[in-house]
Amino acid sequence: MDIIFFYIFSGIAVGSAIMMIMNWNPIGSAINLIVVMVALAGLFAILDAHFIAIIQLLVYAGAIMVLFLFVIMLLNLREGYASHWVYRNYNFFLSLAGIVLGLFAVKTLVTSFIGASTTYSGVPNLAADFGTTKLVGKILYTEYLLPFEAASILLLAAIVGAVILAKSKIGIEEEENSTPKQVADDN
Repeated sequence: MDIIFFYIFSGIAVGSAIMMIMNWNPIGSAINLIVVMVALAGLFAILDAHFIAIIQLLVYAGAIMVLFLFVIMLLNLREGYASHWVYRNYNFFLSLAGIVLGLFAVKTLVTSFIGASTTYSGVPNLAADFGTTKLVGKILYTEYLLPFEAASILLLAAIVGAVILAKSKIGIEEEENSTPKQVADDN
C-alpha cells in the first residue's frame, strides 16, 4: 500500500514541479510550488518521518511560500510580461535538454514500475527516536549547521534584494508621474 501512495505523491510532486516551471504567471508558479511541498510532506509521512512532514507543511508550504507570494506581489509582476516564447539561440538547446530529461524520467519510471513488484521491501526498521524533535534538532544544529545558516542568509539576501528592486521601481514611477506641468499647477 505504501508503494501506491509513493507513486501518487511523487507523481503529483513531479507534475506540479513541471507545471511550476512551465507557468508564465508567477502567482501560478508559486501555487504549484505549494502543491509540490504538500506532496513532499506526504512522502515524508510515508517514510514515518511525521515531524519532518509537519515542518514541511508549516514552514515551507506555509511561511516560506507566503513570503514568496509577498515578494512576487511586492514586485508587481504583470501578467503580460514576457508571455511569449521569443526565438533565441539557446531556446533550441533548452528544449532539447528538456526532452532528454523527460525521456530519462520516463525510462526511470518504467524501470521502477517493472522492478517494484520484486524489489520493494517496505520501510526499513528505524530507531525509536527517528524523526523526533530532539534528534532532528541535534542533527540540524551539529552536522548541518553551516548549510542551515547559509540558507537563512540566502533568504535574507533575496528579501533585501526584492525590497530594493521594488523601492527603486516605485521611485522611477514617481519621477515619471511628476511632470513639470504638475509642479507648475501646485504653485
